[in-house]
Amino acid sequence: MQTLLLNPDSWGDLMIDANGNIAVADSPYSLAQDVCCAIRTFTGDLWYYQQIGIPYYGVIFGEKPNLTIVRDYLEKAALSVPRVVKAKATIFTFVNREITGQVVVTDINGVTNGVNF
Repeated sequence: MQTLLLNPDSWGDLMIDANGNIAVADSPYSLAQDVCCAIRTFTGDLWYYQQIGIPYYGVIFGEKPNLTIVRDYLEKAALSVPRVVKAKATIFTFVNREITGQVVVTDINGVTNGVNF
């Protein structure tokens, strides 16, 4: 499966290929990028799908979040990506209100890939 390739430095800019066309990413990178997009989506950000996303405002930001709840939200977001059948979030650190970790996902073909946050 393919997806539009996003610039990993700015995360919002599209990339171009060697021929000047909009670049696309193939599996497994495309799946990892789609999972990253899902876990970066705030509830209410998508115009036509207001219920999709993680409720960062009011539940996570400005609070001392329950890390189990954060992990559940990350896994649920990853599982919302087509072709993802399993997701396991691990939180590595929570220091100065910054959370780092990884979401490991498995696709319908049994391929496992990790996404860091």
